[in-house]
Amino acid sequence: MPRSTESTPAPLKSTRKHVRGSSLLLLGRGLSVVINFVVQVLIVRMLTVGDFGAFAYALATVALLSTLIELGLGKGLSRYLPIYQEQKDYRLLFGGILLGFGSIALFGAAVVVSLFALQGFIRAELVSSPLSLAVLLILVVLAPLQALESVIEKMLAVFAGARAVFFRRHLLGPLLKLAAVCAVMLFSNNVQVLAFAYLGAGIVGLMISLVVLLQVLRSRGLAEHFAWGQCQLPIRDVYGFSLPLLSSDLVFMSRAAVVVFLLEFFVGSAAVAAFRAVFPVARLNMIVFDSFKTLYVPTAARLFARDDHRSISDLYWQNATWLAVLTFPLFIATFSLAYPTTTLLFGDRYAGSASILAILSLGCYAHVVFGFNTLTLRVYNRVRSIVIIDVAAATLAIAANCILIPRYGAVGGAWATCGTLLLQNLLHQVVLVRGGHVAAMDARFAQSAATLVSGALLLLLAQSLLRPSMPVAIGLGISTVAIVSWLNLRHLDVESTFPELQRFLRVPYRLRLRQS
Repeated sequence: MPRSTESTPAPLKSTRKHVRGSSLLLLGRGLSVVINFVVQVLIVRMLTVGDFGAFAYALATVALLSTLIELGLGKGLSRYLPIYQEQKDYRLLFGGILLGFGSIALFGAAVVVSLFALQGFIRAELVSSPLSLAVLLILVVLAPLQALESVIEKMLAVFAGARAVFFRRHLLGPLLKLAAVCAVMLFSNNVQVLAFAYLGAGIVGLMISLVVLLQVLRSRGLAEHFAWGQCQLPIRDVYGFSLPLLSSDLVFMSRAAVVVFLLEFFVGSAAVAAFRAVFPVARLNMIVFDSFKTLYVPTAARLFARDDHRSISDLYWQNATWLAVLTFPLFIATFSLAYPTTTLLFGDRYAGSASILAILSLGCYAHVVFGFNTLTLRVYNRVRSIVIIDVAAATLAIAANCILIPRYGAVGGAWATCGTLLLQNLLHQVVLVRGGHVAAMDARFAQSAATLVSGALLLLLAQSLLRPSMPVAIGLGISTVAIVSWLNLRHLDVESTFPELQRFLRVPYRLRLRQS
């Protein structure tokens, strides 16, 4: 029999609701990863090496610009909009929405105009290929569109929950890109045509997102409280919280873009290829993390507004346990089995990148296992602490890359990235615990972490000593995941979080879930 929701302790209800919604987003994230992987393969096969290089350069630049254009507003709105909604302060609620849209529109237009005005300087000093600049000038319009999309996604997470985010971010967006690529393949293999198709898909996606947001506001009964003359822009709250947190984006850029730039400068394009080939694979460890974090801040912010700190601590540690367990299959595939994974995906010529993949995966998984420490600090408005740690981490990352890359190449860049992630998360965790915001340790998490670490290390030892064939390695990986998952079922509280699954669980699993 499922547990009655009436008997469920109040602090656990928000946690279980969050985990259920985040699980839906995880499913969506999996779908989007598959679709985006297909899109990537189609583009690589369709374009020449030179054309793909120009397209990849333009997309990377657009991603960087969209992050800067957003000004961190998504972080601020994720914290304050739920609080305004809980307080029924509709003047600040709608003022925050207008502030987000207006700021991105104005700053985005300035960035696009500036790029066109400086194209002569960019052609002479920053790019070696005129085609790269031509594609960039087409795709740059996507930068403000993507920034608006990111803010709308945060708003949908606040007002609508998982289903709206699932539809827009994980289903519609990737499908629009796939449609654009397929259309270009049918009529033209020109990279500039592909850029225009990508831009068109972005415009269509943004229009649909705006319609969905308006429908959500109306269905929630919020639109009736909107009045232009009564809106109050929460400039001090949102900007005061968001702008300092651009330091987090600085750290992200130092882990990705700076490594690539320094590898190209010190070592050459072969080192860049060795690093970039496996970097997206290591980033797969962040799939669960990225899916769960969408709903975390709105949930924690509402608990903060209710002064329910016990529930925030439970939410934090239960999420950390779910993140660690659900990411484990990807971790052992990219860490313990890094060599067979690398050769399977990229062939023997990239076998040397296996060690790079293992190091990067270790850093990503450590980031996941620490949980949402930075997001929880944001909820408690510990902005100063976050900024100090992030700036220090970014500085250390640049210094470490400058020291390690000339000597060790791409492996040095991987160690610099991994070390920065470990140190940054450790410092965030110290601030979080010393501030009394969450419990120092949770028994469920500690027991779960012990089984995860043991399973990963034993599989790594078996792979290193035995060098099994690909089928045997896959079999060992599946067996390890099955055993570790079995041991962690009760730590996840699956029975309470998903009571409807009990009818599908076999008797032995149900007995395991009830063990204490």
